[in-house]
Amino acid sequence: MELTQDLDAIDAEPFRSLWSADAFDPSTEVGITKYRADVGRDCTLDSLFVNKKSDVLLVSMHGAIQRATIRLPRFERLRSFLRTEYSSIYFGDPALYLRENLSLSWFTGWHETNIPHLIADWVQKAAYASGASKVVFMGSSGGGFASAQVSSYVPGSVAVVFNPQTAISAYRPKGSLGYGRNFIRNVMPQLTPEAGLASLDGETDWAAPIRDRGSMIVRYSRPVPNKLLYVQNDMDHSHWTDHYTPFREATEGGVNRERIRYQVYTGPEGHSAPPREVFDAALTSALAWMEETEGHQ
Repeated sequence: MELTQDLDAIDAEPFRSLWSADAFDPSTEVGITKYRADVGRDCTLDSLFVNKKSDVLLVSMHGAIQRATIRLPRFERLRSFLRTEYSSIYFGDPALYLRENLSLSWFTGWHETNIPHLIADWVQKAAYASGASKVVFMGSSGGGFASAQVSSYVPGSVAVVFNPQTAISAYRPKGSLGYGRNFIRNVMPQLTPEAGLASLDGETDWAAPIRDRGSMIVRYSRPVPNKLLYVQNDMDHSHWTDHYTPFREATEGGVNRERIRYQVYTGPEGHSAPPREVFDAALTSALAWMEETEGHQ
């Protein structure tokens, strides 16, 4: 498909079915292509690739979605990225196919399938196909968590994350444990406490057994080959307290202190997507950081 900003035309473009995730071989031609691979459990890894033959590849993964109004796959920030000069690739979370009421599963994959590994491989192949030497992951909330996780498997990349969860077990919007219970029930039932899901009290780190797959804090407390630009709204009080502060306290003086930068902005009160000007400024900062790094090599 030729390049277009007609979202309806893009939505109507058929998927190229792959016999396995390892068979992903993105087009080297300028244009838009969509790919779908079976990853088990009747789930598919879906991707949309926009090849503009640019030196930068933007990567998008979504956060929680309203299943009643949004159909799968969800390709987030498509309009925002299309207005740039850069190539881009978008992913839908395969686990959401497991159940109709599952709206967030952080792209972790499940016990036998590590989805971040698969996505990292697809991203690197897309960068090669588009001629990109710079890879920038961008995501907010649950998509920010996923962006930070997958970026850590792509050496030299930068993850720009907005108000992300930094530990999936700590995400309790308005005190609700619904996201966590739904994740355990449908994605990783092996995390079910011995006393059952009803025993979850909001204090126990039920994701501890999967270690860094469920925690940015654990992952970024160890050496990583990427960079992270963490952008936080100081009016998002729950994420400031439950996610930003613990992550910063755990990592600011650690092994990745030169690889993590923080930006704080004052936005609307509560948990919401960043304003366009914050989004654009963060992308500019990330690209400048990459240029700065190249200048010191």
